Amino acid sequence: MNRSIVPCDFATGRGHESPEDFRRDAGAQSAPIGVTEQHPFWSLDRNDWVPAGKLHRGERVLVAGGTAEVGNWERAGEEPVYIIEVEGDHCYRVGQQGVLVHNASVAVAPESVSGDAVWCITDEFRASRGLPVLGGAVPVPKDKTGSVAVIFKTGWRHFGLNSKDRNAQENQLARAYYQRMKDANTFEGFNVVNYGFGASTFLTHSEALSLIEYNEHAKGAVASTLIVYNDRETCGKCLTYLPLLLKFLGIQQVTFINKGGSQFAVNATDLPSPKNPPPTPESGV
Repeated sequence: MNRSIVPCDFATGRGHESPEDFRRDAGAQSAPIGVTEQHPFWSLDRNDWVPAGKLHRGERVLVAGGTAEVGNWERAGEEPVYIIEVEGDHCYRVGQQGVLVHNASVAVAPESVSGDAVWCITDEFRASRGLPVLGGAVPVPKDKTGSVAVIFKTGWRHFGLNSKDRNAQENQLARAYYQRMKDANTFEGFNVVNYGFGASTFLTHSEALSLIEYNEHAKGAVASTLIVYNDRETCGKCLTYLPLLLKFLGIQQVTFINKGGSQFAVNATDLPSPKNPPPTPESGV
């Protein structure tokens, strides 16, 4: 995390410290970390914060610039321990490999993932789909790095990509939702003649697909409010026309949190006027 260290108060105590061995890239490197059994680590295999004592050998955790596998676990004696809390994200990196951990003493629900953990997860997904891994960079218009959106809900990660980076099944799903929305007269008055044009352009963007994937998994039993994380700035067309999708899905409000630091709340009631929809800029993808 790119954050300066500032003076803070420490809570101290005594606990059983156990050295955990993390092997990066299938054994290329090994770096043990002394940690209490309750300390949460982000597990890629479980998509959740998992106490160190419940990690399994071979389980993948996030480290700076990649992943590592859990190796040996050895219970040691009682040692002094220091409890810190990181303001805001509540997660930080430890050890030579920069293993991602949380400052809570119990496991944290996937819905609470934020900050550095989110962008590590979107980068992991980027790598799995052949997209450029961003690291600490923030995409800019027309840089051709694509866009990844993600929703943490129902114990799953619901990802979205722009149409050019989707697989055939994902594009088919988005087109099916376009047809359902059209059949329900959602685009009435907007002169939408085909998928991906005019007021339906937002369906080709990452934010819309993450919402659609979430709705599919929730089988229509959606939450009234959601958070969508996007590693690219949410474009004007999405902010203008996404209320059409929210109303169709029955979602009242979505907060979009972008990697660059911007944040927008979009309500299903913020419907654009079909007679004179406001001009909005295109997204740089």
